[in-house]
Amino acid sequence: MGAGLGFYEVSGNAIIPEMYLDHKESSRFLLLAGFCHSLGAMISPAVSGKLLSIDINWRMLYIGCAAFAVALFVYLVLNIPKDHYNKREETAGCAYFLKLFFGDGMPIYCIGIAIYVSLEIGIASWMLTYGSEVKGLQPETAAVFQSVFFGCIMTGRFLGSFFTKITGSLLGMISQSLIAGGLLVLGIYGSPSLFIAIPIAGFFISTLFPAICARVSRESREMTAKRFGILFTFAGIGGMLGPSAIGIFADLSTLQGGMNVILVFVGLMVMTFVLLFLHNNGKKSVRENL
Repeated sequence: MGAGLGFYEVSGNAIIPEMYLDHKESSRFLLLAGFCHSLGAMISPAVSGKLLSIDINWRMLYIGCAAFAVALFVYLVLNIPKDHYNKREETAGCAYFLKLFFGDGMPIYCIGIAIYVSLEIGIASWMLTYGSEVKGLQPETAAVFQSVFFGCIMTGRFLGSFFTKITGSLLGMISQSLIAGGLLVLGIYGSPSLFIAIPIAGFFISTLFPAICARVSRESREMTAKRFGILFTFAGIGGMLGPSAIGIFADLSTLQGGMNVILVFVGLMVMTFVLLFLHNNGKKSVRENL
């Protein structure tokens, strides 16, 4: 099932840049897709929990999801979008694969998205435990803050779709990362009353994942689907790395020490975006000299 969802995520995000050639429109709909993803992440646990509490068989939840999946498949088959550009002939030569994996700053984008997902999943995985065990919050209260975190991500992606010029720029991404880092410092080191700063940080990092995808799609449209596959592979690596790294450092020291890893992720993320900014400026200088 996870493999199937992986295919969906890659293909769904790859189709959007093909349908909307304008970078601004493409960025907007990638952000809205992320908004819907966050909305589903918030709603599905609540709905599933409610249904299970009234003795609905758990298998019915999967059957219901399968029915939606079949309906979506039929709709997409009947409404396959036509290509809006002439596809270039692809080759399987060494030069092609070198460009695919290493061209247009692709390694930096891959590292950047892995760090971002490590940060997001790391926060989501450990926020509840940290709030209840270190900050002394009631488990119910900590769980509410966890929901607020996903709500902030959802809200940030929705609002970000109206300000793609800001949220999609590298300077904007650097600024958002720094603001989120400041809020995380307040939430991790501040008093329990400042714990709310951690979920609020989700608002500022929310647009980074779709923004990275939008920038990769803009670099070379004929490679978008393949590059998204590589990109989401690194996102999956980040999803495993983030919670594990926090847990390992928490075992070696304390849970407080483990949460410090989150701030390391923020620092690495800022450095990645700065590298991309310098890389892009370097390409502009070369073009001007030519």
